[in-house]
Amino acid sequence: MKRDIEYQLVLLKEIEESVDAIYLFPQTFGMDEEDQKKWQHLQLLVDEGLVEKLSDHGYRLAALGYDALDLNRKGHIKSAIEKSGDIGLAILIKVAKAILVNSIG
Repeated sequence: MKRDIEYQLVLLKEIEESVDAIYLFPQTFGMDEEDQKKWQHLQLLVDEGLVEKLSDHGYRLAALGYDALDLNRKGHIKSAIEKSGDIGLAILIKVAKAILVNSIG
């Protein structure tokens, strides 16, 4: 599987928009290809600290995940990708914040 930053951002938004405080994603044997992709990217978001795993199937958006969504809405993640290339989302957030600070001051 190749990491897909755009897919991770869509997944973060899906978690943010879920009506429940806990986003449930039951991992089962025999998942189809799309569910496997979602699960793998969800685990990457956990690894990078954007999503917190609460139980075997429960997740919640972490503060860094909210930062990623806010920066993405303002176009800063896209700018960070253009300047830095294909790197992890947690690092892109740091790059986007640095770009934002430099543009202000």
